Amino acid sequence: EDSWEDGPPLFYEEVTTDYGSLFRTMFSLFKGMSGGVSWGEIAEPWLHVGWVYFMIFILYIFFTLFSVLNIVTGVFVDSAIQASQRDRGVLMEKQRKAQEATTQHLLLLLEEIDTDHTGTITVEELAEALENPRIMHYFSALSIDIRDVSQLMKLLDVDGDGEIDITEFVDG
Repeated sequence: EDSWEDGPPLFYEEVTTDYGSLFRTMFSLFKGMSGGVSWGEIAEPWLHVGWVYFMIFILYIFFTLFSVLNIVTGVFVDSAIQASQRDRGVLMEKQRKAQEATTQHLLLLLEEIDTDHTGTITVEELAEALENPRIMHYFSALSIDIRDVSQLMKLLDVDGDGEIDITEFVDG
């Protein structure tokens, strides 16, 4: 039987310091959750009061901690998914712009190779153009390997008329 004849128990001061009012209780719980004080330190007085109160405090810490972690993780994952989708869109846009730039470069190359300005390239025009180191370098910069003019003509001349028009040249 506890008697206060000799004064309050030793833990009384500890309990009233951390939990003596609603504000002190809320502040102690906040410190325990935010890392201001180890939750073990502010749980210790509850062991003296009763194990049921101690277990209620532990359950509070457990559920609050995992709830906060779950919310933070959810926000992080959601923002990562959104960033990934933006990155995919940016990547697709970059690829589209690179393809447009390559098409423009190929059209300029077609104009340079097309010496008679007919809008088509003949085998002779292509063979003559491939003698020019600057044009060969241009093909190389576009990652186009040209070793055999007749083979290249066969690949690019889709309709088989012996000439490569703008569509065949750019699509090829």
